[in-house]
Amino acid sequence: MAGVKQSGPGMLLSFCNKNCQWIPYENSQKYGGNVRTDALTLDSCKQFCLYENACNAIEWIPANLAGNQCYTFTGTDAPENPNAYGITHYVCTSTDSWSKTENKNVPGGLLQSNAKTLDDCKSTCIQNVRGCSAIDWVSGTKECYTFTNVASARIPQTAIGVDHYEYKPVYTRPPGPDVGKCAWQLAKNSQAYGGKLQIYKTFNECYDTCNLLTNCNAFDWNYEGSCWFFETSVLPSVSGQQNIDHYTWISLCSWTSYVGLFSYGGTGQINPQTLEQCQSWCLSQPTCMAIEWAQFNSASPKCFTFSTAAEPTVYGTNINHYIKNCAGSGCTWKPYMGKQTFGGALQPSVVGEAACKSFCASQLTCKAVEIDNTTSACYTFTNTDPPIYASKYVNHYVLQGCSPDNLCKWTPYYGYQAYGGAGLTAPTSLQECKSACEANFSSCKAIEWAPGNNGPRCFTFEKNDVPSRKDVAGVDHYICDPVVSNYVTNGATSSYIPACRNNTVMKNSNTIGGILHPEANTVEECRNVCLKIDNCKLGFDFNNVANFGSRCYVSKSNLLNNGNINGVDHYFCNNS
Repeated sequence: MAGVKQSGPGMLLSFCNKNCQWIPYENSQKYGGNVRTDALTLDSCKQFCLYENACNAIEWIPANLAGNQCYTFTGTDAPENPNAYGITHYVCTSTDSWSKTENKNVPGGLLQSNAKTLDDCKSTCIQNVRGCSAIDWVSGTKECYTFTNVASARIPQTAIGVDHYEYKPVYTRPPGPDVGKCAWQLAKNSQAYGGKLQIYKTFNECYDTCNLLTNCNAFDWNYEGSCWFFETSVLPSVSGQQNIDHYTWISLCSWTSYVGLFSYGGTGQINPQTLEQCQSWCLSQPTCMAIEWAQFNSASPKCFTFSTAAEPTVYGTNINHYIKNCAGSGCTWKPYMGKQTFGGALQPSVVGEAACKSFCASQLTCKAVEIDNTTSACYTFTNTDPPIYASKYVNHYVLQGCSPDNLCKWTPYYGYQAYGGAGLTAPTSLQECKSACEANFSSCKAIEWAPGNNGPRCFTFEKNDVPSRKDVAGVDHYICDPVVSNYVTNGATSSYIPACRNNTVMKNSNTIGGILHPEANTVEECRNVCLKIDNCKLGFDFNNVANFGSRCYVSKSNLLNNGNINGVDHYFCNNS
């Protein structure tokens, strides 16, 4: 599911909220486009282009056979052939993110004396004024005023000759080397329940902070200046809410890094000139499973691509290997072809079977999907009930599970036994027991296998401490150590250092003068940060009740407030 490293075939799926104003060129054609065989309507052809960051134009040929009607293009220039009867070429231009109100202004703006044109005024707002959300432009005197956090309650008043512009950009997480093709899915006038109210009073602050926190995967923004964070990628539960928008983080593809390792047999790509370009090229190719970036190469190629996700085994300097991981690629689905049920939730931003399954795999409550093959529409379901109605053009798929492969390097402790494990009856072999643990990678840290038991033979553990009891006949204990230098969490990668095995927790305690690390918001993340700082000799404090960004403090002193600080735990990790 989302947030777990998965191997297997991946594909470029981007739910970035890219908008288009489609400029049509009727009876015109451009050469060299890429055919989209899965786009069966003009609307679905446009949607596929929206999901591809490199796509800037499409062509629709209705007279062609189904599966050969839609073509996508990267360029925005006009088509070469103006005499192609029955063919329409569409160029995507970004929608204007400024809403204009003529002869209105809002008092209290900040004069920007260097902005002498309307375009300069807009650019100043976006690039130079933190949290800028609106401008006033006085055309007669060429004056520019900027505003931050213009609440909807502050209604512009009449001012002849002044135009008020509100800036409402579409925000997406950038596709960097660690994030991959992930994006925010926006639900206008919608909200979810259960969020945690934050202190941020502007959209930029709300968005930027959530964007940096791996444990913030959705947020609600009220245009009156309120911000709520959610730990999971929760979908909105209420629609029709004025002035409230809900943003859900959809984790689709990310990268697992192997620093200083490489493989043989890659294909050199001469065009990518940066790591990001190399990864973007791989994300655009369904058959590309991994890349290598050879920074030391004095000439091209520095980018090498691979069709398999095998882990690299050769050590090297100034060369790194990256394996692509896409949500849903390791999932098993039970198909019901030509069957449908009722009550599914239409996902208007998701088009096609692959995108629908990937979207479902990224949502904790999604258990099944349905695809209408006439429109490529996607419907999601929260139950696993088999469909009972026949439908010629609809297929139903029930999610059986997502099983990541090779997440752990298992360290065996033969004849060792721990107490308090959760017994599982389903696994019938040691490998199945390991797989069950890997399927819950975020919480399962170790297993025990007792093949002679009459009841459960597989036991899972949330801690990776070495058992104290040994020389026990018929029981073996296995501790999971991640096999890579990074592990994937909600579309981002985090540096991983094997966790301290001798962890001592001091409840309701903290140390004096700890250093805040806002990027760490779970005990595991805080431990990893601490281990990178002088091997965590003094431990760390974790505040269980604080807001995101204020939970993890790496200790700089061994002076302990023992048992006096409610909600805060001190973790002492003796790795000296």
